[in-house]
Amino acid sequence: METLQPYAEGKWLILESKPDEPSRSEIQNEGDEIEESLEKDLILRGPLWNYGKKKDNDEILFHIIKKTIYSQEELVLKGAQWIPSKPIIHSFVEYLFINMKRKKNINSTALVEVETGRTMTYGELIHNAQSLACGLRWIGIVPGQVVALFSYNSLEALIMILASLLVGSLTAILESSYNSVELAVQLREVNPRLLFTETGKTLLKVEYALTQMTTARLPRVVVNSLHPQPRNYLTINQLMREVEPDFKAEFRLANSLNPIFILFSCGTTASAKGTLISERYFTRSKMFSETDFGISEKRYTTLISSPIFWNSTITTLLLKLNYGHRIVFFRGPPCEAVLIKALHKFQVLLWVTSPAVLLQLLDWPVRCMTETGTLTSNTPSMNKLGSVGRLSHNTELKVMEEGTGLTLGAYQEGELCFKSQSLMLGYYKNPEATQLMFDSEGFFHTGDLGYYDSQGFLFITGRKKEVIKWKSYQIAPMDIEIQLLTLPEVKEAVVFGIPNDRDGEIVTAAVILHPEFQITANAELIEATANLNLSNTKKIRGGVHIFQSFPYTATGKPIKNLIVKHVLNL
Repeated sequence: METLQPYAEGKWLILESKPDEPSRSEIQNEGDEIEESLEKDLILRGPLWNYGKKKDNDEILFHIIKKTIYSQEELVLKGAQWIPSKPIIHSFVEYLFINMKRKKNINSTALVEVETGRTMTYGELIHNAQSLACGLRWIGIVPGQVVALFSYNSLEALIMILASLLVGSLTAILESSYNSVELAVQLREVNPRLLFTETGKTLLKVEYALTQMTTARLPRVVVNSLHPQPRNYLTINQLMREVEPDFKAEFRLANSLNPIFILFSCGTTASAKGTLISERYFTRSKMFSETDFGISEKRYTTLISSPIFWNSTITTLLLKLNYGHRIVFFRGPPCEAVLIKALHKFQVLLWVTSPAVLLQLLDWPVRCMTETGTLTSNTPSMNKLGSVGRLSHNTELKVMEEGTGLTLGAYQEGELCFKSQSLMLGYYKNPEATQLMFDSEGFFHTGDLGYYDSQGFLFITGRKKEVIKWKSYQIAPMDIEIQLLTLPEVKEAVVFGIPNDRDGEIVTAAVILHPEFQITANAELIEATANLNLSNTKKIRGGVHIFQSFPYTATGKPIKNLIVKHVLNL
């Protein structure tokens, strides 16, 4: 058990516990009376926002304190304030390319693709990005239009991203593990002018997805040049043009709200939505302006084994290109032996990967959300087992009690809500979903349950909302429920995650059958049939469980926690 540090000197709130739980109006009135009795100069002290030392030896009753606070502002945990020593006066894209073009970088290795052994210097990368940008202009891509990628990690994909930035496009990076039906949904949402993809099975998924598009205009498809050229498609090498002598990029005026990327996330409850990532995510970040990894070397090697559609991956790529570092990456998930070999071969000092891999190797808790970016961090000298770290600079956290909306103090579990410059602008073309995730104070509600301790370390204890966390993926149960309900045998379906030591949670389903299938239906067959039309990340792995009936709320909704409890007790 952790030892609490002594509280700072100061007056304590006089509390009186009641035998019965008071109403919310009583709590507010009680808080008003206590507030009036306090001296005006009384403040909350230290990172704990504690109330000083109590006059007697009564137990510290956080659960009473929280209900007697008139103002909730003091209970918001805040990261250290940071102001850049040299403010960035350029737009993010212009600033990035200014740093990449430094003389010391031009002949240095920028990118290494592990599987193929291909490399590219900074000079070559900049030239290829400009050449492709000229090609994008040639086919009519103009600022503000969407350029989408449905691809594995590759040199060509990274060049396409940089070229898209140079022409002022909005770059949408789609999840390459999706099947054609899920891809079609994302394509309809972003409606891109151009879609870059791979050949083979990936291209087959793209072709089928395009047949499901309901827009009047289909995107132009450009494929990777690494494989044999398919007919009827332009390759990325064919699209490249000679760089104009007076080449000028479409650098916007510096504005922290300029949207740059659309990255997809299922959020906390529903199907995947496009999150808008703006310039402020980079230009207002200490990590982007000053290295913050505790590594003294000025130029070192970073290894990336996470997919390009991840927020953390694209952030690391641009961060390291901005510093002029060498980036080594895998095209796809590596096996353990290949990964370890690469770590030694390239003398890697920083490794960026998916939380699932870290969980398997280290058994440490890790939390990522596309919507939020980097909110907490651990360092080699400042970390705590089981914690996801302390708040990043210029980040605020409030822990909210469900039901009352009150802000809680240290060691009290509630929903974790954050405010930070790294937050998304909102969901692309979905203001309703955006409004649901932000409160009136600008805090983003993550749906995670957790608390912070006396030293400001944050711990995640569970989920408030329904999203299933399989490995590094967030899965909306609704997507699998819809698929199950298309089967003739299934009358009702409830999908949830059950704990799994290796994968975090695995997708599990409970169904009620139509009467005519009660005798003939088979749970294994229902699972196999549903999985045929689900992407690998969404496949049912915890089985399909047949119920005669579900427990329901008064409004007729299945009570999911009781269904889960029943399945776990089978």
